Amino acid sequence: MTAQPVSSHFAVRASFARWADRHFRSLLVLPALLLLVVLVAYPAIYLLGLSVQNITLANIAKPDRQLFVGLSNFANVFANPNFFSTIRTTAVFGVASIAVELGVGLMLGLLFTARFRGRRGLMILMLIPILMTPVVIGLFWKLLLNGEWGVVNYLLSVVGIAPQSWLADSSLAMPSVILVFAWGGISFVTLVVLGAVESQSVDLHEAARVDGAGYFAILRYVTLPLLKPVLLVIVLILAIDALKQFDIIYVLTGGGPGGLTRVYSLEIYDQAFSRSNFSIAAAEAIVLVGLTVVLVAGLVRALRASVGGGGR
Repeated sequence: MTAQPVSSHFAVRASFARWADRHFRSLLVLPALLLLVVLVAYPAIYLLGLSVQNITLANIAKPDRQLFVGLSNFANVFANPNFFSTIRTTAVFGVASIAVELGVGLMLGLLFTARFRGRRGLMILMLIPILMTPVVIGLFWKLLLNGEWGVVNYLLSVVGIAPQSWLADSSLAMPSVILVFAWGGISFVTLVVLGAVESQSVDLHEAARVDGAGYFAILRYVTLPLLKPVLLVIVLILAIDALKQFDIIYVLTGGGPGGLTRVYSLEIYDQAFSRSNFSIAAAEAIVLVGLTVVLVAGLVRALRASVGGGGR
């Protein structure tokens, strides 16, 4: 009488074990998928709903006054005279910062492939910007670049150079913001380039040396071509980071002077929290996501082409 339930119990356990074994990978992904739904999917759906209504601070607690307005918020975004100026400012900021980060980071990454005294200590120092949050980086450099008692102006005065208003001067604010932002990203580029170079096949470099190639010839025809996919991934990450940059610029200049450092993310922040136009801000955020998707798609296509995928 007891053999039947016992055998049924083991049969159920065996069936469950077979099911779990078949879906083991899916079960491992399930927690991350649930977290993605909670943290990404729901906010995205809410943002879409917000962008097609007219929710402001005046009617946020009055659902009966929150009307459906369709795509009129997006029309207002493109009609806003600040839209194209902030897009242009964001493009200048992004291109310049990526150029500085990639150029300096590539040179430092190649430099650290050599063995020299103090290399380990310098590499430890390179980790400092990575360990700092963007707000801390902004506050740190805001103190250093202070026009009245900043350390940078003090050091310049020691060598006879007049103090500068780094963050208030219309000709210096954007370069200063770009350099501060790039300072925070150079370490990342350096470490990735260093790891990529040291993972390259030693046999290729040795074969080039046997054929009589010098350092710069090996760099041009061996090292850099092999680095191309890695550099494209770096550019992809840096571009996304530059497009959504807010913290450092907000702390340093707040978009000033005269809106010269007002990137698109600051425009979204101003619409939402200064003007209380939550629906307009949501529409602007969706436009930013669209621009990011277009940029990422282009870079991913270039990356696939560079590794032989044909861009498909």
